[in-house]
Amino acid sequence: MNTRIQHVWEKLASSYWFVPALMMSAAAGLASLALHLDRSVFVAKSPSDWFYDGDIEGARTLLSTVAGSIVTVAGVVFSITIAALTQASAQFGPRLLRNFMRDGANQLVLGTFVATFLYCILVLRAVPEGEATAVPHFSVTVAVGLSIASLCVLVFFIHHISASMQAPHVVARAAMELRQAIERRYPARLDSETPAPPPTGPMPPPWQAFGPDPGTIRGTSSGYLQAVDEEEVMRIATDRDLRLELLQRPGKFLLEGSPLVLVWPARAVSAALCRAVNAAFLVGRQRTPEQDIEYALDQMVEIAVRALSPGVNDPFTAVTCIDWLGDSLRRLSACGEPPAIRPDRHGASRVVAHVPTFPGLVDAAFDQIRQYGRTSVPVTIRLLESIAALAEHVDPEQRAVLLRKAAIIHRESHVLPAEEDRRDVDGRFRAAVTALERG
Repeated sequence: MNTRIQHVWEKLASSYWFVPALMMSAAAGLASLALHLDRSVFVAKSPSDWFYDGDIEGARTLLSTVAGSIVTVAGVVFSITIAALTQASAQFGPRLLRNFMRDGANQLVLGTFVATFLYCILVLRAVPEGEATAVPHFSVTVAVGLSIASLCVLVFFIHHISASMQAPHVVARAAMELRQAIERRYPARLDSETPAPPPTGPMPPPWQAFGPDPGTIRGTSSGYLQAVDEEEVMRIATDRDLRLELLQRPGKFLLEGSPLVLVWPARAVSAALCRAVNAAFLVGRQRTPEQDIEYALDQMVEIAVRALSPGVNDPFTAVTCIDWLGDSLRRLSACGEPPAIRPDRHGASRVVAHVPTFPGLVDAAFDQIRQYGRTSVPVTIRLLESIAALAEHVDPEQRAVLLRKAAIIHRESHVLPAEEDRRDVDGRFRAAVTALERG
C-alpha cells in the first residue's frame, strides 16, 4: 500500500467518527431506498405477516419511540466508553488510548446506534400526519429490525468493553499491533518493483560511499516523524540522479530547521528539491506505529513498567508483557534488519536510511523493565527465561547480544535480599547461558 494512503488510513482508523459516519451515510441511503420501495413496490400490496400492519399514527409513534430510545442508549454507550478510556489511561498509560479508540468493535457499536437513530428520523420526516397518508409498512419494519439489531449490539458492547479492559487482553492487543508493524516494515526496501541482490562484502559508511561535501536539506515543520514516503524518496533520487542520506527515522521528534537529508552532489540542492523532500516526510503531533517499531515496543514496555510501580504492584501483568516482547523479538530476529544502503531497480545505490538494529530493539524491549523490576524475582526470572527461549531462533551475532543482556540482568539480581531467590536467578541465568552457547 502507498505510504500516503496508509498514513491517511491510519488516521481514519484511529478516529472515533469515521466508521459511524460511514454507517450514517448507509442509513440515509437505506431510508431513501425503503421509502422508495414503499411508494413503488409495496403501495398496492397488503402487508405480509412479517411487515408492520398498523395505521399511520402507530407508525409515527413507533418511529418516535425507537429514535428517542436509541439516542438515549447511544449517550449511555458514549459515557461508558469515556469512562473506559479514562480507566485505561490511568492503568495502562495514555499512549494506549489510541488502541482503544481504533477498536473497530467500539466504533461499530456507536455507528449502529447513530445509524438507527438517523434512519428513524428520516423515515419519520417522510411520514406526515393524516389518515389519507399511505403507511410505509416496509420502512417501519426495517426500523423495527434495526432496533432489534441495536439491542443485540448493546449486549455485545457490554461483553466487549468488559473483556477489553482486562490486562491480558490489553497486552495481547498491543502485541498484535506490534506484530502488524513488524510485518509492514521488515524487510524494508525502497524499490518496491524489483528487489536488488543483497550487497556482498563489508558495506562502507554512507559518507565514504557517496563522497565528501554533501548538501543539506532542512525540515520545514516541527513534530514527530510518523512516516517516510520511501517510494517518493527513491523516485526523487532516481529521477534527479542523486544520492540521499536520511538523517531522521520515524519516531524521532523534528525541530523546524533541523537537518533532514544529506544530498550528493551538493549543487543539486534547490528550493524545489527541498519542497519535494519535505513533502515525503509525514510529520504529526504524536508517534504512531506505522513505521516506528520502537513505539510499538514502548507501548508494551509502558504497561509493564506501570504494573511494576509501587502503586499498582502487579508483576503478573509485567510477566505477560515480557512473554509477548519475547515473541516480538523472535519475529524481529527472523525478519532481519533492512539494508542501510538501498539501491534502485538498476542496482545503483541511491538512499541511505538509518534503521533500528537488533541490539537497539532488545534494549528498548528489556532495559526499562529490567531497571524497574530489578527487585522483583518473578520479573527477573522471566526475563532470563525469555532470553533462553530466544536462543534457538537467533543467529550467533544476535545470541551475543542476548548473552550480554542476560549477564546484566544476572549482575543486578545480586540486590535481592533472599539467598534462595538469588539461587533461583543463578539457575535461570546458567540455563540461559547454556541455551545461548548451544544455539
